Amino acid sequence: MERLDDVICERAFQTWFSSGQPPSWARIQELYPDLDNGKKPGIAYVRQAFEVYGWAARADELNTRAIQKVETDLVAARADMFRRQAAEAYEIAQKARTKIMEDGFDSTNSAINAYFKAVELETKTKGSAELIMKINQMSETELVKRATGLLRRKNEAFEDVIDSESVDITEGD
Repeated sequence: MERLDDVICERAFQTWFSSGQPPSWARIQELYPDLDNGKKPGIAYVRQAFEVYGWAARADELNTRAIQKVETDLVAARADMFRRQAAEAYEIAQKARTKIMEDGFDSTNSAINAYFKAVELETKTKGSAELIMKINQMSETELVKRATGLLRRKNEAFEDVIDSESVDITEGD
């Protein structure tokens, strides 16, 4: 077994990982930049580095972290969208209100509709950004606890509806 150089192996890993983790040893060697002496590490060397340095497990960890980062970024983008929509809805509601106040109620049906639709949209989106960010930061245990509580509340409400609609069915005469 050939002695592995940490710098060469790390560079080989980074080349392999950043190239999408190609499964072909020859492809990994082909992608690897030339060393100072103008040569590249051989396939056997790269295969040995793969096994000794645990490239597969390391790549799995990095891929997991990358997915988590992308998901966090998606949640943040969604929260930003909700904040923007709430702000825009507020602005539209204010403009519609001003229009109604200036022109009166008779001539501005569309302003009235715009106002109420904007208020409705603002109400729907106002807390959504904060809720999404809070959910994104919850642990799995916290999420399960929260979901269980919500399901329990829903089941209790459903049972109350059934109880209020229950009819005593007895055999008649």
